[in-house]
Formats: sequence, C-alpha cells, structure tokens
Amino acid sequence: MFNHILLATDNLKQGKLAARTAGETARQMHSASLCIVVTYPSVPGFLGVLEIEKKTAERLSRAEALVESLLQEVGVIPGEIQIEILAGPLAEAVSTVSQVRGSDLIVMNSKQSGPLERPTEWFHSGQVAGHERCPVMTLQ
Repeated sequence: MFNHILLATDNLKQGKLAARTAGETARQMHSASLCIVVTYPSVPGFLGVLEIEKKTAERLSRAEALVESLLQEVGVIPGEIQIEILAGPLAEAVSTVSQVRGSDLIVMNSKQSGPLERPTEWFHSGQVAGHERCPVMTLQ
C-alpha cells in the first residue's frame, strides 16, 4: 500500500518518534523505499563568504548527525533508504522531494518543542498536509 515513504524532520527530539513510525510502517508494508529528508536553516548572505562557509559547514554537520540518529531509530527495512539533506524550510523540501520521489506516504513530526523554541514547526507540517497528494502522518 505504501511503497515509497518519506520521513521528514529538522529536529531530533521530535523526529525520533516519526523515524520509528516510518521504519515500522516500511517493515509492515514491505516498502520499496524510505527517503529521509532533513533540513537545516539557510545562512544569511550578508555574513561574508568565510562566515557563510563556516556556518553552512556547521549546520550541515548537525544535519548529518541528525540523519545518523534517525537511521538508528528507523532500523532495518526491506527496501532502500535514501537521504536528502537540504537547506531551507522543511515544508518546501518535503513538497519537492515527495513529488520527485513519488512518495505515497509522508511521516513527519508536528509538535512544537517548547515555547518559542521551534515556533514555526507546527506550521510546516500543516503546510505539507494541506498541499500534498498523498497521506501525511503527523506525529506529536
């Protein structure tokens, strides 16, 4: 039923449950693929080339560590695991990647981490759920 699952997060704390759920769903459905989409904030262009490179490398390194943690939560699945690490808003990345990869289920977190910690996270999941052509499972 769900052959191509997309797991999306920009946050380890909330992404763990989504990763476990996506992995379990992939195992139960014998899915062909699970694509993990992780985003990190873009670096402002006014910082200067050296500072942009430094900040981008730091953010990319944190995103790669997040992917490694998510992979552990997902576990072994019958299909292929694909990874996309992108700069920018999560909702935009999910929309683009889900269309390109032909996702038939999106699993993502929707819970805000805390007061003012991640004030737009709930908005991203709402944007995705409102615009995708496949089911979107949002977890708190």
